Amino acid sequence: LLSLPPSSSSYQEEKEVLLRFKLSQNGVQRRCALDEDTEDDEDLGGLSSLSRLRRSTCFTLLHTTLVTLQPLLLSSLEMTETTKAQMQSFASLTTSCLHNETDPRCLLQLLQLFSTLQNTLAPYLPHNFPHEELFDAMAPYYPIQFTPPPNDVHGITQNILHNVYMDCLTWPNERMRELSVEMVLDRLRPLEKKSYYDEDDDEEEEASMDEKLESLRDLKVLLFLNKEESQDN
Repeated sequence: LLSLPPSSSSYQEEKEVLLRFKLSQNGVQRRCALDEDTEDDEDLGGLSSLSRLRRSTCFTLLHTTLVTLQPLLLSSLEMTETTKAQMQSFASLTTSCLHNETDPRCLLQLLQLFSTLQNTLAPYLPHNFPHEELFDAMAPYYPIQFTPPPNDVHGITQNILHNVYMDCLTWPNERMRELSVEMVLDRLRPLEKKSYYDEDDDEEEEASMDEKLESLRDLKVLLFLNKEESQDN
């Protein structure tokens, strides 16, 4: 149903947008509900307990909704505040999907979903798109560290993941850019030596030289150049 083209009737357009966002959001929530009494519209507490295939199905459901509605939304269709509120709820739920994800196939799927989410809904929500929620979900994965297993058949590489990740960070939003630059700078700063009396035994590992060089390239992308120009230089 959600993959079918939207109605050509201008009278039904906004109603269909609202309905499709609700259907896909409710579908994911039902699959992820920890119990029948869960009422939080953005609670995906049970997502991590699902199999990879079922998680992937949830992400496909969200992505299909966006891709199907994208031509309609990018045509600058006028939306009521009710529909915009539903869009914001959909965006927040989508960003929460990344928490605790460890499978590289799902990680790539989610990053691609995030990019589509930004391109499709951010223009409609200039003041309410959850840029910080999106950044908070992505930040724990920086820097992208992934080595394909032997005899890998999926073709996912660290470079592929990194490029899609940077596509999301470089979305033209001042707050997103500000948070991303600070995150990369943190990776470049020398770690402070802990006091002998510091009770925290979990020491953060110093970034390697290769990781710092990669972070410098990322910083260049964020501050000065688009990705293609930076890679060429």
